[in-house]
Amino acid sequence: PGPRQPPPPPPRKQTKLDIQLARLRKEMYSLRELDLSLLSHLWSLNESIQEYRALQELLSPTSPSSDVEDDSLYSNLPPLHEQVGYPLSSSSSRSSNNGFTEL
Repeated sequence: PGPRQPPPPPPRKQTKLDIQLARLRKEMYSLRELDLSLLSHLWSLNESIQEYRALQELLSPTSPSSDVEDDSLYSNLPPLHEQVGYPLSSSSSRSSNNGFTEL
């Protein structure tokens, strides 16, 4: 027979700090999921507002003074998804635990 391997060390008992860290990881993961969900809803809302404004411009005559004011406020802003700097995808939720493992 081959050389014997030493037995694995017994599992370490979890300390109060380990338990608190595990709870914090779960809460951070949950908050990240909530954040991504809210961001997704904001993107949808922004798109709906943009569509609504475009439809309103097509259907109603515009007042030159109010349009100039509105356009000067918002015309230079990029769409919301370009401001954030990263796309939201289905893989975001899978990788959103920032390297932490569930305990």
